[in-house]
Amino acid sequence: LGYDDLGFRNEGQILTPHFNRLHSQGIDLSSYYVQPSCSPTRAAILTGRKPLHTGINFWLPNIAAGLSLNEVTLAQVLNR
Repeated sequence: LGYDDLGFRNEGQILTPHFNRLHSQGIDLSSYYVQPSCSPTRAAILTGRKPLHTGINFWLPNIAAGLSLNEVTLAQVLNR
């Protein structure tokens, strides 16, 4: 998901209704930081923690590895 991939920035070319709703409520999603590869960035987004704390600090190519099963994800918190 890139900066201009949010619906409110691309005139609806990509449908992002949840992000659009947050934006309409005044939540500005313009300052965020990512890691230089996808695995640490994904771990950070899923957990809300820096990659150093998730143990995923670099790209994990074609290996069966990932977040610890004890790691709490954002989806789990929002589902409570």
